[in-house]
Amino acid sequence: MSKIKTMLKIGGGAVLFAAIVAVFVVATQGRDPDLEALELEGREYILHLDKMAGNRKNRASLAEWAYTSNITKENEEKRIQVQLEISQQEKQAWEETKMYRWQDFQDFSLRRMFKKYSQLGVAALPNDKYKQLMLSISGMESNYATAKICSYKNATKCDLSLEPDLTEIFAKSQDPEELKYYWVEWHKAAGARARQNFTEYVQLDNEAAKLNNFNDVAEWWQSEYEVPDFEQQLAKLWEDVKPLYQQLHAYVRKRLRDKYGDEVVSAKGPIPAHLLGNMWAQTWSNIESFTRPYPDKKEIDVTQAMQEQNYTALKMFQMSDEFFRSLNLTAMPEKFWKNSIIEKPADREIVCHASAWDFYDGEDFRIKQCTTIDYEYFQTTHHEMGHVQYFLQYKHQPVVFRDGANPGFHEAVGDTIALSVSSPKHLRRVGLTSGDAEDEQTEINQLYKMGIDKIVFLPFAYTLDLFRYGVFRGSTAPEDYNCHYWRLREELQGVEPPVDRTEEDFDAAAKYHVSADVEYARYYVSFIIQFQFHRALCQIAGEYVPEDLTKKLVDCDIYQSIAAGNALSNMLKMGSSRAWPDAMEALTGQRAMRADGLLEYFRPLHDWLRAENARTGEHVGWQPSRTQYCTEEQKAALNTESKSEAAPAQQSLIGPMMLKIIGELALLGAIASVFIVAAQGRAQERAAEENSGREYMRSLDEIMGKAKNKLTLASWAYESNITTYNEDKYLQTSLQIAEEEKEYWKETMTYLWHEFYDEDLKRMFKKYSILGTSALPEDLNQRLIQAINNMKATYAKATICDFKDPNKCDLTIEPSVTNIFAKSQDADELKHAWLEWHKAAGAASKGNFTEYVQMYNEAAKLNGFDNVAQWWLSEYETQDIEDQLANLWSQVKPLYQQIHAYVRRHLREKYGEDVVPARGPIPAHLLGNIWAQTWNNIEQFTKPFPDKLDIDVTDALVQQNYTALKFFKTAEDFFKSLNLSGMPDLFWERSIIEKPTDGRDMVCHASAWDFFDREDFRIKQCTSITSDFFTTTHHEMGHIQYYLQYKDQPVIYRQGANPGFHEAVGDVIALSVATPKHLKLMGLLEDDPEDVESNINQLYKMGLQKIVFLPFGYLLDIYRYGVFRGVTTPRDYNCHFWQLRESIQGIEPPTTRTENDFDPAAKYHVSADVEYMRYYISYIIQFQFHRSMCQLAGEYTSGDSSKLLSNCDVYNNTAAGNALKNMLKLGSSRPWPDAMEVLTGQRNMDASGVMEYFQPLYDWLKEENARTGEYIGWEPSTVQYCTQEQRSFMDQTGFKKQLSKYLKNCVNQTQLPPRVQPSTTHHCSPPLNAITQCTVSNRTVITLFLTRPEMACAQTRKILSLWLRITLLPVLILAEPQLDLPPIQVSSTQRNPYGYGVSSTPSNLGSNFDTNRNFQYSTARTQSSVSGGYPSSTPFSGITPVISNNGYPNVNYANGPSSTLRPFDDRNRDDRIDINSDPNFRRNDPNFVRNDPNFVGANPFDINRDLNTNSIDSRVNQVSLNQIRDFLKQADEQASKECTNNVAAQWNFETDVNDVTQHAALDAQQRYTLFQRGLWEVAQQLPRGGIRDFPTFRQLRLLSIIGPAALPPDQLDRYNRIINDMLAVYNTAEICAYNEPFKCGLHLQPELQFIMSHSRDWDELQHVWTEWRRNTGRRIRDLYEQLVDLTNQAARLNNFTDASAYWMFPYDSFNMRQEVDEIWEQVKPLYELLHAYVRRRLREAYGPERISKSAPIPAHILGDMWGQSWNGIVPFTLPYPGKKLVDVTPEMIRQGFTPLTIFQLAEEFYVSMNMSAMPQDFWALSVFEQPADRQIHCQPSAWDFCNRHDYRIKMCTHPDMKDLVTAHHEMAHIQYFLSYRNLPKVFRDGANPGFHEAVGEAIALSVSSPRHLQTLGLIQRSIDDTAHDINYLFTQAMDKLAFLPFALVMDRWRWDVFNGEIRKEQYNCHWWRLREQYQGVKPPVLRSELDFDPGSKYHIPANIPYIR
Repeated sequence: MSKIKTMLKIGGGAVLFAAIVAVFVVATQGRDPDLEALELEGREYILHLDKMAGNRKNRASLAEWAYTSNITKENEEKRIQVQLEISQQEKQAWEETKMYRWQDFQDFSLRRMFKKYSQLGVAALPNDKYKQLMLSISGMESNYATAKICSYKNATKCDLSLEPDLTEIFAKSQDPEELKYYWVEWHKAAGARARQNFTEYVQLDNEAAKLNNFNDVAEWWQSEYEVPDFEQQLAKLWEDVKPLYQQLHAYVRKRLRDKYGDEVVSAKGPIPAHLLGNMWAQTWSNIESFTRPYPDKKEIDVTQAMQEQNYTALKMFQMSDEFFRSLNLTAMPEKFWKNSIIEKPADREIVCHASAWDFYDGEDFRIKQCTTIDYEYFQTTHHEMGHVQYFLQYKHQPVVFRDGANPGFHEAVGDTIALSVSSPKHLRRVGLTSGDAEDEQTEINQLYKMGIDKIVFLPFAYTLDLFRYGVFRGSTAPEDYNCHYWRLREELQGVEPPVDRTEEDFDAAAKYHVSADVEYARYYVSFIIQFQFHRALCQIAGEYVPEDLTKKLVDCDIYQSIAAGNALSNMLKMGSSRAWPDAMEALTGQRAMRADGLLEYFRPLHDWLRAENARTGEHVGWQPSRTQYCTEEQKAALNTESKSEAAPAQQSLIGPMMLKIIGELALLGAIASVFIVAAQGRAQERAAEENSGREYMRSLDEIMGKAKNKLTLASWAYESNITTYNEDKYLQTSLQIAEEEKEYWKETMTYLWHEFYDEDLKRMFKKYSILGTSALPEDLNQRLIQAINNMKATYAKATICDFKDPNKCDLTIEPSVTNIFAKSQDADELKHAWLEWHKAAGAASKGNFTEYVQMYNEAAKLNGFDNVAQWWLSEYETQDIEDQLANLWSQVKPLYQQIHAYVRRHLREKYGEDVVPARGPIPAHLLGNIWAQTWNNIEQFTKPFPDKLDIDVTDALVQQNYTALKFFKTAEDFFKSLNLSGMPDLFWERSIIEKPTDGRDMVCHASAWDFFDREDFRIKQCTSITSDFFTTTHHEMGHIQYYLQYKDQPVIYRQGANPGFHEAVGDVIALSVATPKHLKLMGLLEDDPEDVESNINQLYKMGLQKIVFLPFGYLLDIYRYGVFRGVTTPRDYNCHFWQLRESIQGIEPPTTRTENDFDPAAKYHVSADVEYMRYYISYIIQFQFHRSMCQLAGEYTSGDSSKLLSNCDVYNNTAAGNALKNMLKLGSSRPWPDAMEVLTGQRNMDASGVMEYFQPLYDWLKEENARTGEYIGWEPSTVQYCTQEQRSFMDQTGFKKQLSKYLKNCVNQTQLPPRVQPSTTHHCSPPLNAITQCTVSNRTVITLFLTRPEMACAQTRKILSLWLRITLLPVLILAEPQLDLPPIQVSSTQRNPYGYGVSSTPSNLGSNFDTNRNFQYSTARTQSSVSGGYPSSTPFSGITPVISNNGYPNVNYANGPSSTLRPFDDRNRDDRIDINSDPNFRRNDPNFVRNDPNFVGANPFDINRDLNTNSIDSRVNQVSLNQIRDFLKQADEQASKECTNNVAAQWNFETDVNDVTQHAALDAQQRYTLFQRGLWEVAQQLPRGGIRDFPTFRQLRLLSIIGPAALPPDQLDRYNRIINDMLAVYNTAEICAYNEPFKCGLHLQPELQFIMSHSRDWDELQHVWTEWRRNTGRRIRDLYEQLVDLTNQAARLNNFTDASAYWMFPYDSFNMRQEVDEIWEQVKPLYELLHAYVRRRLREAYGPERISKSAPIPAHILGDMWGQSWNGIVPFTLPYPGKKLVDVTPEMIRQGFTPLTIFQLAEEFYVSMNMSAMPQDFWALSVFEQPADRQIHCQPSAWDFCNRHDYRIKMCTHPDMKDLVTAHHEMAHIQYFLSYRNLPKVFRDGANPGFHEAVGEAIALSVSSPRHLQTLGLIQRSIDDTAHDINYLFTQAMDKLAFLPFALVMDRWRWDVFNGEIRKEQYNCHWWRLREQYQGVKPPVLRSELDFDPGSKYHIPANIPYIR
């Protein structure tokens, strides 16, 4: 979302006008220099102010703590004195802050800080009044804290205080008189005495509000929530919760009445407030013991258990701390434990109310609480610790942002944890309860106990601030305080005082928060949103799944879930730096407060209470109280006020708000006018342009309506009378309109519609800005149209001869052939008809189809798509639509396979096993349909219960003289009964509903037509009187109904929400029409069979239509996707088609097929160019629609056998009809998830409705097939349809790969390497229950990014995009920013992933560009950090590069930019409907709607076309070449400067690791991110199709890709958070020692790696191996699944099909997989020899019983955690153990080698080869040793500072042989840098990602050779005997050769994951299959899909490519 939208959501006139000002400033000549200087000054000022504010807050907090923790007069005076002094300082700062024009600043955070600091608070009062206000508040607080009352039983004991005495009495006593006494006395002591102070406080606080520009304190308090309708939101939340509360109230009142009698508690009145177990009746948990719903059930109250287990206050706090730490949150600092007060002191008075304290120094955080050992305080402790956790998380924020996102957030955080803590599961975990999980009654008890804490609190909290709002506004005067207070409590809470009250009392102040001036709505908000938080965290933790009774929300415990903790941390860290909806969205994905989480949590209790109260006849609600608390005069005033309450109340709220808005708008207008003038009228011009665009769009839409009407009339004429004349006329009309569309498109593209504010207008322009097939040159377009028309004509005119009468050769598809398949049971007749039809309609079209594919793909490319498959799929507006479609099929496939098996058995019994095999596919001609797409015509002899009534109504229709007209009238009546529209007169006049008898040919396929004039709608259908056509008629009328509902939309929106929607609407009605209930109602069925067997029959009949259609609907477009993509070529058309039909549908042709046949074209939709996936989708979503409508109609209740979904009939139900109507009216004006949500409440496609509908059938089929022993699935067909050659080529063409993806099958497990036996370790075991789930970018202004990337406001960038491309490209040099290289001392983050800091050794945690693996024998010294990570003492949470290219060194790898998506079309038909001629439906009219108004032909800025595509484009490209070169030159210079700044920041961090440099580095990285994204967006828009200069083309191409940075900001943030979360798990993982369970904390480095390389204890190695994977991989699996989706999304945004293609791209290889495998095949023989030798030596070491002679090697004994390097086992596998390896370390030490001399030697090596000496700066600035004064990251690395002169190395060098080699390796990188430094920045990198490392390694091979070491004088003589040579080479091989298959597996596995070949539930299985296949290793223990062993390797969670 763009920043401007965020600003608007934040609200406030200042932010709004600042955004507009920014737009106008940039739209002129750049920023005002004075304003820029002022902003720079403002930033420095605000940072200083913030620091001073922190000091003041610290001082104030210390004084406040001193007073409230020791209430004395002295401390009170000191506190007031401090407050007065601070108020003066704040006032002075406030005056200075107001002097800044901060509203004009560009930096959002800076403006927000200024805004917050521009409100002074109560310090705005004059000193005397401020002091008086403080005295009033402290007087109330002091009175409250020191209040004492006398004992009820001992009047002389008068020292009872609230805490703990009175609280304990109310918790335990059940004596109503005692409770009444204490209630009255407390309210007298704490309340009445505070009345005078309160009145004075109200007056002074209101004065302070006015000085802060608020009308009163009520408005002031509400402003903190940053929404204008806060009170209305509170009221709405209360209305949502109120029914639940009233049920709870009624139930409790009855139980209290049973206990205390009617004289104490009335039957229908409010409840006396003193009887509810709490002084204020705000929670009722203390009366739970005698009101519990099921008193005989075990109580889950833990108070007694706590006391029995000797809980102390300290233990409670320690347990809370441990809970937060288990979530990966922060432990309490030492000062917390030292300074907190957690028990009431015996020596002084304190304010006992629990409170958490932040002392604003980043170190001191405390809690003050008088803890008692009970369950309530157990939860309160977690609540208060939640506040402290919030403090700890946002302590890095500026002081002004160290607060909750809104006041309720702070309260919610701890309570969210408490919801887990109070769950039965957690209480069992910590030993406070025991036993098994709760039954239903126990659960009701638990929810009830929660409810009388959480639910009953809400009206009290709501009341408390509603009362004070009235007081502050003056509507509640002092003389009415108590009356109004109790009126609210009675009305909202249903409680009454125990005795009469008067205005001498002041009961409100008996509540601490009133006396202490604490706003209370925060608690109300908190108690709502904590359930939102809880639900989100539980879902993240995998602890809650809706509708899963084993994972209920009430029993969720997020304890120990790092994923949940990290998600919570991400929200908490924001503090108040963003508006609260942003923070809420970060955790929950929602932006509003909602009560649905709470209601969902308590739903079982709500249902139980309703039933119980109904059973006992309890009155729900309450009648007026008989207790007096208002005088008669007060009551009269209240009654008068209530009558006129609504309007004045609204006015009181709206009036001041409107005045404020008007004032702000006036200010806005004045300021904007200044900038309008400064911008020379640009704003008026743009507004005028938008108005002009609006008028143009109205005109264009009208013109397009007429054009569509004209074309539709021509199409109708042709399809209803197929003649050459009509065909020519139709073709002529199509071409004419295509040319008109091109002209209108050109005019459309002259508008700057991307910059329009009106989103609907932009959507219309976007749809009209795509040209379709009109983009083709006229001759090619005519060829395309002709090819489609030829195929359609072939299909329509095709006839065959009769089987029984060969002379009768006029049989057409409708009705003749269709009737044969419906009625004949003669297998030979059916085969004859099948073969003849496929010959006549199919084979004859092959040539035309080939032409059509070629022309259509050309059109797709001209529209910015790779092929037609991509074009078709784009209409669904979902990047992963193919995966979604495959997942839907995987949901319904089990049901289909059961039907298939059952039907095959019946066909075998009928036709014999020689015709129908027992285990093979079913012959296609026997299924009652020419295409075997529905099988309902064989239902008669395959029916499960044949003796039951047949519900096929064909005979009844014939007997009752139904006609085609009656079919249509009946369908119309159904729609009208739903309050939908009847058919207009023209429909009846012009539709063709029967085949004409006048001899003309017509397309009989049923179709619905919209003529785009809002009057003319028709159906064309050759109706037969059958049950099928009865249903089809309702379906077609559904299309017409859709047309009628959206006819008032603009023409461009008159189509379905997505192509499947149109198909689903009619079928939804058909689901009702086909029910026995409805058929009986219509008189078509005499009896309504309701028994189980009849229901099975009916579902079976439906299944033969609905379920068996799904694989056919799925495969027809899968086939065409392959054709369009080139996977299926003309030589394989028929072979691949039948391979898909066999694999997916289990169908085979009746006889051998060859490529002379072309069977796909025998299906109308293939010949007519109709996309078919819509029908597949339709058959899924119709059940979603149906279920929702049935629920609305009250016809379906889940679990109610009397209201089955399969027997639901919505006929005559207007509620269902109105809901449907609301969806239909939207047309395509909104994305389809919005439309779906209107009807269903869901935003995704889901097949659960299908399965729910057919569940009884599914259960029956499984039982029946098991009974008969039927084989489920099918074996390969014996019918030949592919040659052997074709089958052998399937792998090469990629067909098998695609088939595997669509089938979602696990890869064949038999692919094993030669001479390696299959592993006996079962690493592919079945998944366990826990693991079963398988914009065009905004055009932008480069100058803004080159100057101020941090100001990258998306809305601002849009404004000048076209202007830039036309006028500014030649003069970009004017916008060059002033960004000089900062001093080296400036702080920084970590290396940039774009071409600098190339590591030669293990990667740092965040360095996604790292080019090496986790070990390096010949180079880097093992570091003390985690291998591949930072030291564990330096948490690496915020520094992962935010836009890494998934491991590639820079942004220079690119492909074409993202394509412009086409709009939806209305191809609304299924196999029964031909919408081909309806211009709504693209590809049905070959030109129109591919040409629809949505053309993209001659766009001069379209970057997706080649030079020869379009003459206009050619001219623009040629003219712009020099401009593009100028642009690239300036962009290259600026990119180098930005890179330099970023590299400097990363260098500073890595060479001086501390918090300051870390944060500064992150800032630098973020700035660079913005710059690169901006540069990318501009590069995307530049034309490169006609650039013939290769270097220019390549440079521009490489700029056009930025990896994950292309993701939208929210997804990019999620991407980085996921990686950070996984790396946090990896980096902090630790295990316990083997056989020493109490010795824990062992990290990967150095402990575990040392064990793996040195231990020879089999069991110890196995323990370490297993535990490491349990604590790393297993814990990140869910996160990695999310990462895969995001990585693929990023790849697609960079114009790759998936991330595997993106990762392979830098290698410039067309067949990367094949090349890699070919290399491996060359190396494999040597590796196998090494493997066999090592296996033998290991067998000798560990014994043959553990290591087989020919099996894979167990992975844990190879000397390395991952088995990637085998160096650890070299000592005992060395071929010649008596021959020592060369080690020159001792000689180096003897000769006095130093780090400097080592690098000087390296330089000399390169100079000797005529290479460059190191620059002088290299020696001055590099770091060769570990400094003594600071921590650095010691990992060796070479750095390019992107400025062509600064190159450095960072390395903690030791004088040993390993570092001697490493130094040469690192200097090789520098040599590479020096060699290519004069190239443009995008070319400054290795030739491919492996080159940089390979160069260094090549040098290392020479340096480490004995000969070179002898040259250096480090060995005396060369050792050249064979034994030494073998040892040396063996050691190298154990490092380098052993590594190769591991590296190959690492990325082969991920390639398969990314491209979808491997499902989520196969991750671990596939990982070990590859490792066994390539590496010959196996896991040492059983593995399952609970494990995720790839994740134990750093590069997997870091998402770094490894194949390099």
